[in-house]
Amino acid sequence: MRFSQPVSKQWLGAAILALVSTASPAFGQEVALSIRAGLGGVARPGRWMPLLVTLESQSAIEGDVLVEWGSSRIVHALRLSPGMPRHLNLFIRATDVRGAISTRFTSDRRAVASATVPIHLSATDAPVTVCTTALPDSAVSCTVSVTEMSAPVDWRGYDAADRVEPDGVPASFNANQRTALSLWKRARELEESGTATIAGNVPDTVPPGLRHAGILLAFPGALALAALGSRFVPRRAFAAGIALLGASVGATVATLLIDRSSTIAVHHASTLEAFEGSEVALLLMRAVATFPSSGVFALTGEASSQVLDRTSFGQAPLDEQFDERGRPLLAGRFGLGERAPFSLSGSARAVLTAESTGTGVRVLNASPFELDACEWPSGFPAAPVRLAPGMSVTADHRADEPTSVTCQMTAPPTRFLDSERPVTVIGSTIVALRLAAGSVQR
Repeated sequence: MRFSQPVSKQWLGAAILALVSTASPAFGQEVALSIRAGLGGVARPGRWMPLLVTLESQSAIEGDVLVEWGSSRIVHALRLSPGMPRHLNLFIRATDVRGAISTRFTSDRRAVASATVPIHLSATDAPVTVCTTALPDSAVSCTVSVTEMSAPVDWRGYDAADRVEPDGVPASFNANQRTALSLWKRARELEESGTATIAGNVPDTVPPGLRHAGILLAFPGALALAALGSRFVPRRAFAAGIALLGASVGATVATLLIDRSSTIAVHHASTLEAFEGSEVALLLMRAVATFPSSGVFALTGEASSQVLDRTSFGQAPLDEQFDERGRPLLAGRFGLGERAPFSLSGSARAVLTAESTGTGVRVLNASPFELDACEWPSGFPAAPVRLAPGMSVTADHRADEPTSVTCQMTAPPTRFLDSERPVTVIGSTIVALRLAAGSVQR
């Protein structure tokens, strides 16, 4: 395959680095480890960088894969079987970046294998053009090139790119590679146009059981204290203080009554952006997890295509954690009633989908959940406020302008699991479906 000319010097450097990053694996006592980093060996500060980490063991072993780049770190639990390679597709993002990325595999707190590979850091003002197929001479100056052997399988893998040439998706790409490139193009369009859907505020994070029990127990507490103290303190001065003290006592007692089997509450405000012709949507969740008791918790996300970020503004970044299956983790020791804010981003199954009907477009609620507060562009003769599961609405004609359908969903856009306790997800999701240009007559 021959790519367009002229090929930039930056591309040549990136290609060399890409070869270096896939050179002979580093061997430890039991595990062989190799890493391919960057989009064709290129990375940019503040953008997602794809990583392909490959490990192979001579014997059965369990441990953690640790990836460090600048101030960011990934911790991925892993179980290796003899002679069976494992390939991990990971993504890391950092603003305090370095020119190399280090990876190691640890077991029982000892380093078993490690590798460090260089990364070409592209300047933030230097455009990065990715070529996915051969182009006519002098058509495009390619910064990097990808083929079906190296193309990302997740849309975040293209995050360092400014554009991908040529337009369209190569037929040689597999299904995951095609979906990744299509989603990245749609996400970049939303970013550049400033039209991305904005989620609402995260709802109240006080557990309902605690709040209601505290209110109920506040009254007897206040009455008992009032009966004891009214003989010694003037009535008016005593009343206000006793009410506050009784409420405090009631809330404290209610807290102590919550046992370890109580529910972990995840309050969230989310958006789910889908696009015509795709069954995969972009998910962005802002959430707070509230823990019912003191102890060690491992709150697990639903899909390996998602990343859970606990970094707060102005604070040092926390580890990105993943379980053995690649699902995002919020794990650690938390106190009774402690709240842990986080964000979850990635992809999820689309709730609203659209398909062409020839001259028009058909919008379908492809989820098992009811949608409410739906808003439709003109051109849809029936514009129901509610969409039941499996219900569809059709516009008979097309026009030239892009538009969208939005609904509200109270069902969670993704699930969370804990090995010992049930998890309740509370909040709302704005479900948006972007209809392509020419989808609906206005």
